[in-house]
Amino acid sequence: MPISKKTRETSENPNKILRENKEIFRDFFDQSAMGEAIVDLKGTYLDVNDRFCSITGYSKKELMGKSLSDVTHPEDAKKTFDILRDILLEKIPFGKLEKRYIRKDKKIIWGFLSITLFRDKDNDPKYFIAKVQDITEFKEIELGARSLQKKYATIVEKGNDGIIIIQDFLIKFANQKILEWTGYTADEIDKKDFLSFISEESSELIKENYIKRMAGKKVGVNYKVKIVRKDGKEFPVEVSGSVIDYEGKPADMVFLRDITDREKAEEEFKKYKFIFDQSNQEIAIAGLDRNLVIVNESFAKNHGYTIKELIGKNISILHPKEELPKVEKALKSLEDYGQNSSEIIQMKKDGSTYVTLMDNFVLNIDSKPKYFVGMAIDITKMREAEDDLKRQKSLLDSIVRSTNDGLLVVDRQGKISFYNEKFKNFWQIPTELIKIKDDKKLLEYVVEQLSNPKEFLDKISFLYENPEEESYDVINFKDGRIFERYSIAQKIGNDIVGRIWSFRDITEKNRLAAEEKERVIQIEKINRLAIGRELKMIELKNEIANLKKKIKNQ
Repeated sequence: MPISKKTRETSENPNKILRENKEIFRDFFDQSAMGEAIVDLKGTYLDVNDRFCSITGYSKKELMGKSLSDVTHPEDAKKTFDILRDILLEKIPFGKLEKRYIRKDKKIIWGFLSITLFRDKDNDPKYFIAKVQDITEFKEIELGARSLQKKYATIVEKGNDGIIIIQDFLIKFANQKILEWTGYTADEIDKKDFLSFISEESSELIKENYIKRMAGKKVGVNYKVKIVRKDGKEFPVEVSGSVIDYEGKPADMVFLRDITDREKAEEEFKKYKFIFDQSNQEIAIAGLDRNLVIVNESFAKNHGYTIKELIGKNISILHPKEELPKVEKALKSLEDYGQNSSEIIQMKKDGSTYVTLMDNFVLNIDSKPKYFVGMAIDITKMREAEDDLKRQKSLLDSIVRSTNDGLLVVDRQGKISFYNEKFKNFWQIPTELIKIKDDKKLLEYVVEQLSNPKEFLDKISFLYENPEEESYDVINFKDGRIFERYSIAQKIGNDIVGRIWSFRDITEKNRLAAEEKERVIQIEKINRLAIGRELKMIELKNEIANLKKKIKNQ
């Protein structure tokens, strides 16, 4: 068989092939999308590609001769060299590590490092080959998710509402407020039949609504029942619930609010607002006609619109044409069952798309469906954090929607880390001021509204100087309003990281109490006048009788 020209060149030019292969591997090294480096056995850089220079901020010339430790965060240096040692000792074939790098500009970034050992033909170690992927963005999402989880867990445990999770008629979770109300310990209440805590007159309603909700049927948003304490005493609560996934099975998450002190004024608490202007979530409220009535800044910004451009527009402009049947199906389900969750593709103004996880519910006004409320999270880059956030997000959303208290969380540095819209409205705080998130400037603004600002500030100073203290007091405003103030330390584990403030408007409750007291006083006055008049009449009759007797004797 004749030998081809290509075959002859291959056999005649082995050096040429080696050069070509070397050039190919060199190009692959230099043009790789990952940061790549060749490191000697002592951890000194011998060669790096352009991507590694971009990640660290150093030029190739600057990195040559530097040690791994020169660009590694001090807390991660030992772990890095431990991996090199274990590979050399053949304890492990290769190493992987999430670690922090210190760039030339002193910024800290996160990288995913994978490292292998190159050996020569005699199997002697020659150098390490390191590959680095910049994971800073994903790490910030992960760390942010953990921070949110801890913050929301604190609010759940320290909030003014009771929260229970019911599964198969048994209580699987109860927060601290439930234990305080009922007088039971956590061990006593765990896995107990929840109907045993309900008064006889309320048990049928609770049982019926639980069965309906677990069957996916629509149940009223809020209703009243009576809870039975461990000592047998009963007290009224307002109840709302929703079906969630808990430990892999459907469960009923129920929110309870003690309405003992406001039962006479309950009509004023039927309507409540859902305004999340500062939320990082996309939030939109649409009428039943599918036209937008309220959107928050995150919603507008992520879609590439201004808020003004979106108000009054139909939600169909926010989704690709092929996604609209799925959107309409979700809305129909929402009309039937009151709430749902789904992954929906969103479309920006420029036509590009992204995927969101949407939690939706129907907002009732005067017990009638009025609006669709949708809350979306962009999960295009957050799928890895989705499982960790799902349960905490569900709890937080329900708490913030349900609470009628103003909530404020301030960290140890005096920065506002959380507040809800009720707090902002209670204190009539301008949006521009609260966006600064400076507790000191906020105090300078709100004290002008108070009857006794010195006492107000003295209490705050005392609590900041004594972070373990718990406090309750009443605040009087110049305009006649009266607030209850409750404050406790915010803790993560055993560490105090801030302070939680809760404010409740009790103006109407005090007014009703004062009116009742005044009515009692007026009735007592009338009774005293009536008794005095009756005594006078008796004295007059006696005098007339005595006079008649004298006349007769004469």
